[in-house]
Amino acid sequence: MPTQHKHTGVSYRSGPIKLARDGPRIELAIRPPFWQTTRMKAAGFSPKKRSWKSQALIDTGASFTCIRDDIAQDLSLKKVGSTKVHTGAGSPKCPVYTAELIMGPFTFLSSIIGIPAKHQKIDCLLGRDILRRFTLVYSGPTEGFYLIDGVIALNQPSPSEQPK
Repeated sequence: MPTQHKHTGVSYRSGPIKLARDGPRIELAIRPPFWQTTRMKAAGFSPKKRSWKSQALIDTGASFTCIRDDIAQDLSLKKVGSTKVHTGAGSPKCPVYTAELIMGPFTFLSSIIGIPAKHQKIDCLLGRDILRRFTLVYSGPTEGFYLIDGVIALNQPSPSEQPK
């Protein structure tokens, strides 16, 4: 008889019209990493915002998690580089920041890309850099989606354990 390993998961239900219209969205908080906050406090500097929360759009087409650049600047996130981002509107060079992302019980230290705020209707895209840690199930019939932490493993009994 197969056995199922314990896993953690989070499920979201948003209703069929909202899910179909807006796509799968999840609450995400972003803040500067602890080490950066400690250094800012020691220097007597305080960011405009300590953290930021929004409904991030789950985007399996995005390689990396992206946030509007004006939000990253309000959080005083540390710029660690830049990269070219390919979108339907062109390929601008965008800043890369280090941040802590909080999603339910999970906290990640991650690089995120600051995208231009001009004409953006979406504040944040949750990309494959974070999604790769989960199993994502989009379920139209149940009007929701599921993020499952880890791998659900079914163990088949070894030949010596099989009934005769």
